[in-house]
Amino acid sequence: IPEPQSPVQLYFRTRTGTPPPEQAWWHVLRIVRDTVSDLMEAPMSGSDLCRLATGMAEAIRPTATQARSGPAEDPSKTEWPQTRPVEEIWLRRLIVAHQLHAMLNIHAAWALHEAAGKLRDGKHHGAAECLNRACRFVQGFTAARAQALSVPNFFYEETLRPTMLPPLTTAPLSGRMHLEYRAYREALEDVLDLMPESSEELVVTQPALALARERLLEADLIEAERHVTGIEPLVGSDRSLIQTSKSTDNAISMLRRIRRQRASSASQFVRFPDRDGTVDADM
Repeated sequence: IPEPQSPVQLYFRTRTGTPPPEQAWWHVLRIVRDTVSDLMEAPMSGSDLCRLATGMAEAIRPTATQARSGPAEDPSKTEWPQTRPVEEIWLRRLIVAHQLHAMLNIHAAWALHEAAGKLRDGKHHGAAECLNRACRFVQGFTAARAQALSVPNFFYEETLRPTMLPPLTTAPLSGRMHLEYRAYREALEDVLDLMPESSEELVVTQPALALARERLLEADLIEAERHVTGIEPLVGSDRSLIQTSKSTDNAISMLRRIRRQRASSASQFVRFPDRDGTVDADM
């Protein structure tokens, strides 16, 4: 098993590397199995269940590309008894759903790498298909985060939060430490650099590609919005794990700022961007 590359990987029992295709395949199936077993008890919405199922189904498609995926969980630390206290169910949910989240991050990043390659080769139809696949992964890992956060706020505050801070970790856990998610964001930036045209410009010559890009960016924006609404019930007005008492932000205000930045960056690529001002009368 590879060594963890960040405190987050150590905490959530994830690893990244380049395992043989068959080994990678079994790791994917293991994560899917663990996720499905928790979904029998997790309070999830129907729409999230559908998106989780779609993302997982896309991940287990037996193609050479998907065989490249990771990360792998540490098998010695993810075996759980069939009958267990509710606190163990909640802890297992946090770990398993974060493993799924990381796995779908990697799949989304790889789909975007494929899209970039096809764009460079002028294969616009293939690039659009890759962007649509990436969109399904983004919707899937958005739902995976919702699953991970489906725990009571008192359990998060009294039990989980202290385990994410020193001295129980080497450093306060931060979203910046999620290497798999960073790989997705970097791949998304690369793809957008290859398609600088506005929505109106690109749709004239490549409508399918323009709409696939829009769907992906809308899913990415929803992911940021769901992060805000998923975290707020657990942390309220508290600061994040890495913010100090001198910070002028708390966890929610920082997440809202990230959401605004994404909306601003995506505005030229979508038909219905965020606009400042009053709400239209027909709303």
